[in-house]
Amino acid sequence: MNPRYIYMAIVLSLSYVLFFQWGQEQKTKEIDVEQARAEIEVDGLGDISILENDLLKISVNNQNGLIVESRLKEFPVYPGSQRGVRVLGSGEKSPSGEAALKYYLKSGFSGLNKNTPFPYTVVASDTNKIILESKEVGARKTISLSETPYEINIFDENLSGTSFKPYIALYRNQT
Repeated sequence: MNPRYIYMAIVLSLSYVLFFQWGQEQKTKEIDVEQARAEIEVDGLGDISILENDLLKISVNNQNGLIVESRLKEFPVYPGSQRGVRVLGSGEKSPSGEAALKYYLKSGFSGLNKNTPFPYTVVASDTNKIILESKEVGARKTISLSETPYEINIFDENLSGTSFKPYIALYRNQT
């Protein structure tokens, strides 16, 4: 047997082991970065309430009633990650520095308060339901997790006595 073949086999084996080890280190770093992003995102959302069950995690802005983030807990971003895949919310900036897209869900009554955000206050809140009320405008919003998997219930009430048309919309904008 030629010694060159033995030498080549040893070099290839060691290269494979080093490459495998490097891949494991990169995976660990990605999970650490993912955890750090999760902490920063929650801090950056502002005054929020979190509704969650076994399948969904919903972040609701307490001041304007927008659903600013939703995540599927059953499907992690990376294997071993605590954070689920985001359905609604803000993306990270691209490597070129371009602004990320932001997706959010908004509901209410068209024509009420000239389409500016209502000054809501939290009336009641727990892990499955939040009730927001605006006495100034005469509106109440109840957001709750449904018994049906992957569904949420949004109930907007007009307490002002004036007839307005209800709406719900998914928005996308660049920030």
